[in-house]
Amino acid sequence: MISKKISPLLVALVATATASSAWALPAATGTSTAEGNYKYTAGSVSSKGSAATGSSTGAAVDVNGGSGGFGFEASAEAVGGALKAFASTSAVEGVSGKSKAEGYASFTDYVTFTGGVGSAEGFLLSSLSGSLNAGDAGKAKYEYTVSIYDLGSGAKQALIDDERTFKLGELTLSNAYKNDFSFTFGNTYKLVASLTATAWNGGVADFSHTANLNFALGSGVNLTSASGYTYNVPAVPEPQTYAMLLAGLGMISVMARRRTKM
Repeated sequence: MISKKISPLLVALVATATASSAWALPAATGTSTAEGNYKYTAGSVSSKGSAATGSSTGAAVDVNGGSGGFGFEASAEAVGGALKAFASTSAVEGVSGKSKAEGYASFTDYVTFTGGVGSAEGFLLSSLSGSLNAGDAGKAKYEYTVSIYDLGSGAKQALIDDERTFKLGELTLSNAYKNDFSFTFGNTYKLVASLTATAWNGGVADFSHTANLNFALGSGVNLTSASGYTYNVPAVPEPQTYAMLLAGLGMISVMARRRTKM
């Protein structure tokens, strides 16, 4: 019987690949909704209208409507690692009426951290850019939340819970968040993020510029997600990539020896 020596590195890589294939993450989901309504009375004229739409995949949605200077427009989109929401309304000063618009986007992903044993600390990095404009007599609001749940213990860590209602003038936002969290290697975590933009009576909440999510982890820590999104965590080379690298190093070594003999 001929025996072949197998590289310990390749054995470790194969073991890692086998363990990875055993992970059964639930499916990632996305939701986006857009809705609005208006009504007014000007003398003997009255009018009202409404519209709503949604997507169970988080795909972009958009609604609008209006009459007599009262109206609404709303949109939303949820994609891996990013959320968008927009709400705009119009109203006529001195005319009895009201208008409202709301865009809502959320996604749920499932992540597993590997590359170590026991527990460790990481950071969730996020940015939120947009603006709130209350108009002459309106309001504008945003709500942004991010939480992570350990599916094994059921423990919840609320990472971001930020909201603001604006009633006068205009506000431009460029928020940055850095939240630390604890995780256990090999456990599966449920990541839930949502962004809502709401406006009333001439207000505008514009967060179509996106809320972004990323993870900052320690050296050697890897992330696997149900959505396939990497959250800017450097990808780990596949086992076949390591094998090709080793083969290439072997060829370089052989060529170097030949050149030395020559």
